[in-house]
Amino acid sequence: MRLLKLIAALFAGLFLLSCSLLVVAGCSDKQAAADLIVVPGNTVAPDGQPSPRLQARLDVALALYRAHRAPLIFVSGGLGKEGFDEAV
Repeated sequence: MRLLKLIAALFAGLFLLSCSLLVVAGCSDKQAAADLIVVPGNTVAPDGQPSPRLQARLDVALALYRAHRAPLIFVSGGLGKEGFDEAV
């Protein structure tokens, strides 16, 4: 029983250490040049305007492009129920 508790404690410790390392790595943003900026699609309003979330993504992509972080922007998305293609 002691061995089982020791093994469980070791796995719990490794799990917590791994989670901590992921959080630390996620909080440090290493900005570097890239080959491509990818903009995931999101909702387009019935009048054709991008949703606030999509607009924010597009704004950041444009800022990165203008800062010469990447030479290309790839905008993804599908044809929504509103009838507008997100990528267009």
